[in-house]
Amino acid sequence: MKAAFNIPSEGTGNSSLSLLIEAGDHGISFIWFTKAPFLVKGVAVYNIVDGYTAMDIRNIFNSQEIYLTGLSSVTICYDFKESILIPEKYNHAAINEEALSLIYGEDDNVILNKDLVTSASIYNHYRIPKQIEVVFAQRFPKADIFHATSLQLEQLSQEKNLLYCVIYHNVLKAILYKDGKLQIVQQFGYISPEDVAYYLLNVCEQFGVKPTETKLRLSGMVDEHSKLYMGLCNYFLDISFENVADNIYAQEELKKLPAHFFSHLTALALCVS
Repeated sequence: MKAAFNIPSEGTGNSSLSLLIEAGDHGISFIWFTKAPFLVKGVAVYNIVDGYTAMDIRNIFNSQEIYLTGLSSVTICYDFKESILIPEKYNHAAINEEALSLIYGEDDNVILNKDLVTSASIYNHYRIPKQIEVVFAQRFPKADIFHATSLQLEQLSQEKNLLYCVIYHNVLKAILYKDGKLQIVQQFGYISPEDVAYYLLNVCEQFGVKPTETKLRLSGMVDEHSKLYMGLCNYFLDISFENVADNIYAQEELKKLPAHFFSHLTALALCVS
């Protein structure tokens, strides 16, 4: 695992800072912020190269130790792909674990958790690798726990027709709304820019939406000069980057970077502010 970005918060104390950590198959990200007013004070992003272990996480914590103590609040957003969405009226404790096992296979080395997406009356049931969950629970025993998808669906609940995508360095996360109804949330591992276009076109085909008539909103590690972005322009006519409010980034280093690089983290932080 290696640091793609490490822009620590400035100042001598953390008592006014909140921290949100996103951990998934793509890696681990940190965003430090104040809630009132909402300002992003620092960001650190660690990408996965060949998977990661509990020791890798502890090493990251050690490298960030000065910024992980004395915080006003901590939120952990897991974003591992092993999750399923079940409408509230069909939610039954006896079958949820079985449903996860049917889709992703049986696994004794996981922790089960769930969130209620209140805006959509949907339960998000998900699995967290046990070795990962134990390390986070030991380091942040009082942290609030969510799945990133749960907060993203709360945020996107008013969308009518949208394909929302978060681009990580080796993982694509796609959320599709059609006629105001959620169609799919899925993660795809990719190697080449062409892979991303293929997966998004396949999602459109599966759910009967035309790429040329679909709003595509991007967040994460992509810019308008990249081969990935230019490839998507061959198929999607309405492409935009996720908006970030003016003056939301407090540091000059953050202001120099495209705001949408971290907009998915900013959106999660706003949800818990």
